[in-house]
Amino acid sequence: MKSTAKPRLNSTIAVLLMLALGLILTFASKIWLNVVIFIGCLLYLAVCRVSFKKIGIALLIAFPFALGSWLSFVSFSHSYPSAWLYATRIYTYFSLGALVTLCYSLKTVLLSLHQHFHLSNTFVYGILAAVGMVQNVKTQIKKIRIAANMHNQTLNWWNPMLYLKIIVSCLNWSDNLAVAMTLQGFSNDYPRTETYHDSISIFQWGLLILLVLICGGLAFF
Repeated sequence: MKSTAKPRLNSTIAVLLMLALGLILTFASKIWLNVVIFIGCLLYLAVCRVSFKKIGIALLIAFPFALGSWLSFVSFSHSYPSAWLYATRIYTYFSLGALVTLCYSLKTVLLSLHQHFHLSNTFVYGILAAVGMVQNVKTQIKKIRIAANMHNQTLNWWNPMLYLKIIVSCLNWSDNLAVAMTLQGFSNDYPRTETYHDSISIFQWGLLILLVLICGGLAFF
């Protein structure tokens, strides 16, 4: 997950803000609060210089979910306030997710959380290794289909044999990756030299607490 955005908040603060506001909205029943947070997220994405194309795609993906939620409440409970509440909530959830996924790279988020919340080395580097091999998987799929064509076989996406061959290839890569990490001296039970250093200012911690308290107060009082 690459990002060309220029975020202003630390990635850990952004993740905590996303989780905290998402939890608050789960129990809140105010449509205007959903709209305010949604607009705030869009403004932050604009400040981070996220392309309007990416924002538009994210909003377009959210549309069928919001529409389905709106129609279900209108059709079965005939409650327009509830319909608008849950439809706007879905868009707000998507915008909160975009706050993290469109402004920060996966590597930045994982390494920051690893440093501040001591996530397991195995978890962090395992995820990064898996994501880094996505392109290899795509290339392997092409090779498998070409090899099948040479034997007068067509492996379409619904053919289980294609997935079986992919799984076998991934299992081989898993063993090779484990050996490579062992040879590089990786061990989850021993300390590692950290080359990535991430600091969070007191101002950002204070801003996080302030935003959560304000949104919590507006939601429940």
